[in-house]
Amino acid sequence: MPLTCSFCTPGGPESMVEVRTKAPVRYSLGAVVVEGKFHVLTNDTYGLYYRITEAVGVK
Repeated sequence: MPLTCSFCTPGGPESMVEVRTKAPVRYSLGAVVVEGKFHVLTNDTYGLYYRITEAVGVK
């Protein structure tokens, strides 16, 4: 769900996943698909619940 959509109700931290990539992933207006290690965070400073690390772009 885009966080900047003027027609959508703003999402909370449960609707976001922080993604840390090994290398930059090319920007796209369409969906960007990545795979990596998925983490459920228990006490994140920013209030996030999910993170993917070591992510790489999938075509």
